[in-house]
Amino acid sequence: MRAPLLVTLALLASCTSDFQQSARMLGKGMERRAPQLERRTSYYDRERTRLQREWGFLQLPGGREVLHGRDTSYFSNGQKEHEREYREGEPVGTWRSWWSNGNPRSEVPNGTREPEATRWWRESGVLECAGFSRGGVREGEWELFHASGALAARGTYIGGQEQGEWSFFDDSGELVETVAFRSGVRVRAQ
Repeated sequence: MRAPLLVTLALLASCTSDFQQSARMLGKGMERRAPQLERRTSYYDRERTRLQREWGFLQLPGGREVLHGRDTSYFSNGQKEHEREYREGEPVGTWRSWWSNGNPRSEVPNGTREPEATRWWRESGVLECAGFSRGGVREGEWELFHASGALAARGTYIGGQEQGEWSFFDDSGELVETVAFRSGVRVRAQ
């Protein structure tokens, strides 16, 4: 009886190193599993009748999370507050936001190589400013408007700073002054 037991133990011992190596390889594969796309929803109330926010994210190995997909939030009155998109934590697409009264607040492109049209509105619905931006930074020609809707200023941004000649207008549209900027600093007025 002792001989078969010794043979069995010897066979098990010889398999142990192969089993341990296989287990390590399986464990490594589990550590590197693909990120999982998940969605979350939050509410203003316990009854879950007033939606506050819906967003997507990637659950990465190790428990880290990064925003991914659409991210939408709402005011407590039910009006949409913002709508954004992310790709693996980076902002992409045109981000839009609204005032609580439903009027548009902003349209800002993200994740683009070239400057794209960007606009901001006042709560009243009157356009506040319009121009171009790249990655949320003002770049190129811009116009700013008075609360009445009349042109208030016109000029160029480079890297988010005023650059070159800017013209400023009063509420009736009359030119008030022309100012030169260098890297966001006023260098002279005409």
